[in-house]
Amino acid sequence: MFTIIIVFFGKYLTPYIMRKIHNLCLLFFLLVIVSTNYLNAQAPKALVYGNFTAASPQGTDFTKNFANGSGFEIGGGFGIGKTMFIASTGYINYLAATNTTTYGGLNVIPIKLGVRRYLVGKLFVNGQIGTAIESYTKGDASGSKFLYEVGAGVKIIHLIEIGAAYTSYQSAATPTINYNSLLFKVGFSVKLH
Repeated sequence: MFTIIIVFFGKYLTPYIMRKIHNLCLLFFLLVIVSTNYLNAQAPKALVYGNFTAASPQGTDFTKNFANGSGFEIGGGFGIGKTMFIASTGYINYLAATNTTTYGGLNVIPIKLGVRRYLVGKLFVNGQIGTAIESYTKGDASGSKFLYEVGAGVKIIHLIEIGAAYTSYQSAATPTINYNSLLFKVGFSVKLH
């Protein structure tokens, strides 16, 4: 439209005013292009992920009663730019260390909320808090305890995600004992734009 106005009224405008109008038009189009790229880079994103988890108990009290665990996790999130707000749940089963363990195996359902931040490329760190719903294969001990988890990971081949995390929560059977685990995760992750 500006071009039509300039062409039609050009013979009545001085060269100085023509240059000013031309420069303003260029500036306007440059601002449109830059703002469009910025808005596209900051568009809201959604994330869906799931993984298999291998858990390695840490600390004397935990390893005395329970062996390695395995399970899964599913989650999702949303965010803008490199920061995502995430929520997840899952299931981990720790085997009893011996047949004489009082409570048998440990079943944990973690429910977590947190933040994931992409640092460089597909490398990310995350922190989550929530609750660990615990039950045991022997006995009636069960309960929910505060849980925290910190970790890092990387997305490879556009779909596969690998990571490691450290999680901690109190024992429902013996509240003076903390259950700490190293978690190793492998699964999928899909970003939806």
